[in-house]
Amino acid sequence: MVKFNAIITLYEVLFVPTLTWNLVSILQLTNDLVPVVTFTPKLCVLHDHFIRKPIEVGAKGRGVYLFKEHSSRKEEINKMNTCDM
Repeated sequence: MVKFNAIITLYEVLFVPTLTWNLVSILQLTNDLVPVVTFTPKLCVLHDHFIRKPIEVGAKGRGVYLFKEHSSRKEEINKMNTCDM
């Protein structure tokens, strides 16, 4: 199980003990949770399906989109607008 926040939890994930990061399949994410996913050259934004509000924001880094720890994300998500994307 991988828990992003109170809204997003993924089940049936592959556990690799030596891997220190959680890799998420966009296909699994969209099949399980039906969010709207927006990719830009800098960001990956997960939007709530019904209200289209951003619920997670990942920034591009190290060749992948990285999502911060839960405590530091809330402020970034609240400040987000279409200019950021």
